[in-house]
Amino acid sequence: MSSENSCVIGYGIVGKATATLFGIKKHFDIDETKSNITLNEAAKCRYIFLCLPTPVKDGNYVVSDVFETIRQINEIRQGPIFIIRSTVWPGFADHVFRELRPEMVISNPEFLSEDTWEKDIKYPPFVLIGGGEGRFREEIKALYMNVTKQSPIILTDNITAEAIKLTMNAWFSTKVVFTNQIFDWCQKAGA
Repeated sequence: MSSENSCVIGYGIVGKATATLFGIKKHFDIDETKSNITLNEAAKCRYIFLCLPTPVKDGNYVVSDVFETIRQINEIRQGPIFIIRSTVWPGFADHVFRELRPEMVISNPEFLSEDTWEKDIKYPPFVLIGGGEGRFREEIKALYMNVTKQSPIILTDNITAEAIKLTMNAWFSTKVVFTNQIFDWCQKAGA
């Protein structure tokens, strides 16, 4: 992958980590001070990594920025592969594909911690790539094989990749809640 045919949309922790891993120089963000390209320039790229915030509101992921960005780029030019790193609801990537008809949408959720993102991006426990079977998913797999040689790469469909991300988030949250409950109990018991 040449950094000339790749860009990152959203330049927070996940965007910076993705750019660092692949040596991507082009990035676009709503905060113009973090952007060095326009959306029109982003549309010229083959690989567009979407690393936009998807906060939870009323129990639902707010994915409108991801959807709208893909819509805008797709109207500028057909052909990019959209790689969603953002956390989304299971079925979102397939929904985008059905509604907007881009060439391909790949679910590639991140598993980073804000404090250790530099280590996490270089040495992930695994790389998860969702998408339809065929050349697009294999193309993204090849990108990762060049930079994360020691990490297993798991190929699956989009819905499964998105569900795995949410399941892992729920598991990590459960561990934090459980640990906090044990701590509170120990404090009360004088342990």
